[in-house]
Amino acid sequence: MTRLEAIRARVANATPGPWEFKTDGMIAKIILPTAEFRDFSHHDLPNAEFLAHAREDIPHLLTLVDDLAGALKGVMELVEYGWLVRNTTNDAHLPSYIAEATTLTKALAKARAALARTEE
Repeated sequence: MTRLEAIRARVANATPGPWEFKTDGMIAKIILPTAEFRDFSHHDLPNAEFLAHAREDIPHLLTLVDDLAGALKGVMELVEYGWLVRNTTNDAHLPSYIAEATTLTKALAKARAALARTEE
């Protein structure tokens, strides 16, 4: 099982959110939609495992998002540069280029939207 598969399994096995964190300064509580916990009983072990791994899982996922965003930016720059170079030449295949441009424009818009979400 890959690390991402293990993270997905913990997410699937844990109680759906939203979860809340409350503290009175002395005791911290995690409040799930179904109950309030300080100690986890045997039937809540998937939630305990999810929480126990969150400290490592979240930084790993953030690094992965950063790496993918950087790679996507690089690909977008190459595609945009290639399209600009291709469009500055005279070519008899202009109708097919227009169709490609439409597809490329849509793909780049999705990529830009995805990158924007990583910066929120």
